[in-house]
Formats: sequence, C-alpha cells, structure tokens
Amino acid sequence: MVGVFDSSRGPKDDEVEAYRARLERLQGRHGEMVRAITDRVREHYPEEKALGKYGFRIRTGFSFKDQPGASDYSDLKLPKREHRPPATRILSSRGATLRFYMTAIAVAQLRGLPGRQLPDLPIVGSKDQLGWTQLVATVAIDQKSQRNFITAQNKRARSIKTSLQSLEDAGLVVLGSSGPNRRYDSFVLLNEGGRVSGGDTVPYVVPRATDATITLPPEFIRHSWLHVLEDSELVVLLMLLCRSGGLIEADGAVAMPSGVRALNYGVGRDTYTYARKTLELFGLVDVEELGRHSDGRADSTEPHRLHRFTVKPAAFGTDALALVIDRLKSQVKAYG
Repeated sequence: MVGVFDSSRGPKDDEVEAYRARLERLQGRHGEMVRAITDRVREHYPEEKALGKYGFRIRTGFSFKDQPGASDYSDLKLPKREHRPPATRILSSRGATLRFYMTAIAVAQLRGLPGRQLPDLPIVGSKDQLGWTQLVATVAIDQKSQRNFITAQNKRARSIKTSLQSLEDAGLVVLGSSGPNRRYDSFVLLNEGGRVSGGDTVPYVVPRATDATITLPPEFIRHSWLHVLEDSELVVLLMLLCRSGGLIEADGAVAMPSGVRALNYGVGRDTYTYARKTLELFGLVDVEELGRHSDGRADSTEPHRLHRFTVKPAAFGTDALALVIDRLKSQVKAYG
C-alpha cells in the first residue's frame, strides 16, 4: 500500500502540549526577537553577496559523518556525541548553540563572497553596530531581584558565551586568550567539519563552487526559518537535503535507512519522528508513507518500506514566524 502522509490523523496528546508551549514562545518574547532579527538582516545586509547569489550553503561534513567512529548503536541508543557529526554533536533541546553556529556562517555569507572569512562582530551590539545579541533569538527578558537587575541583553550575551564554549569543545570555534571579554569577542569560526585528524584547525571561509555543500534558498535566512525551527527540525532538514547515504528516487525523493540516519547523521528515532511531522505540517517537506494504512499503522501484509521525502525549496519564501504560528494554532484548536 502506498499513501501520502495524512496530517489530519492528528498529533498525539504530548505533541499537542509541545505545540501549545511552542506557540506561547513564538507569540511572546521569542517571536518579538525573530521579527527584530528579520528587520535587521533586511536593513544591514545587501542581497548581492554570497547568500543572495548562491543560497545558504553548509558543507556536508557538518551534517554527515563519512566514517562513523562507532558501530554499537540503535535508534534508542545513538553513538556517543564525539562520534557524531558536528550538527548533532551540538544539538540540544535547550540553548541556542546550533542556531548560533548556523547564524555565524549565515553572517559570513551575508557579508562576503566565496573565500571570505567571518567578519568580527561584538557579542553585545549597539544602535550603531550590530552584535551577536541582536542576531540570535531567545526568550530572555529583564529580571529584577532585591539585589540585582539583569537585562535581557545581558542574558542573551551569557547564552552566546555558553554557546561559544560548547562550540570550542566541539572544535567549531577557537576562542581568544586576551581577557574574559575579548576571549569571546575575538573568536575564530572554524570549518563546519570541525578539527581534522591530528587536531589541526581550518578557519571557516564562505564555500567555493568546488566545495560539497547542503544548499538552502536565501529565504531560509531572510525569512528567519533558522530562528523559528527547532534543533530537531534543523538537523533532519539538513539530513534530507544532504542526501548522502540515502536512497535517491528517480523523481528526486530520498529515503533514509535507519542505520545511515543514526550512524552517519546522529539522528535518533524520537528526533526523526517528531521533526518529520512538523516539517510537513509547516509545508517544508512532502512525506510519502509506504506500506501504511490511512491511519498511519504499518501494513503487516507488506515488508517494511522506508518513507520517501521531498524538500520543497519554494516553501521557504513565506514568512516563517507567521506561517508556523498559523499552523500551530490550527493544530491546537483542532486537537487541544
């Protein structure tokens, strides 16, 4: 039996709760930050640089590990983080490390052409100069206690410094050594694959035509999909666009064997199951389920067959925040 995935089957109760909590974030402070980032990118970065010319490109080594360092795995027990590719090594259900790294390489492509490095930006921006605190969306708000007052901007700065420390541990940045503040302001962004064997570092440069890359349309950045999608959705989307190790169909669809998904991409079953539903709900991916009944149950009369995925580049042309809020509202209203 062949059937197209039917989202009208409805999410599970825990998924509805997750949608409700996410909707609250996107309609609150996080959504305000996303709107501000969208406006700043439009205002400060011209269309004719690398991002506009070639799309948002990420070297495949960020998502796909060509030679996994472990073979002991299952969908419920992935290889240790050090054996995963960088994208899933820094994946987290909380925090902004993955989005910060992807934001940094986006800034390099917004500012320069192939071969250029990431320009310096301060951690904390101002009215006259953009800083990283103005380019990464969080839910941080001002906090006042009897003894202290911590601004939302200071909280974002702390979050970015925490992300930079995690990125250094993963071999994706080199931090400075001149004092506690300059240590972070003067970080060097490294190649998406991280440190190579022997511990050598390769500074990040905007990809050239000869580099193997995963490519997203410029609107992925300009319409703030990066800041609206969750980590699980980002790594699954990168996997489906990378396609390495997948079974490529004549019509361009890809099916991803579970062993490749877990070992080469570091994507477990729970991450995959949740993200592929939401990516389809948001209209970014078409999912064709094979060997399934209309209610989603596996057809016991047929051998197990992999789902087929097609990413829809044109879908990123829609404002991410407005579309995701609308789709989440519809799900919560129908099933909440």
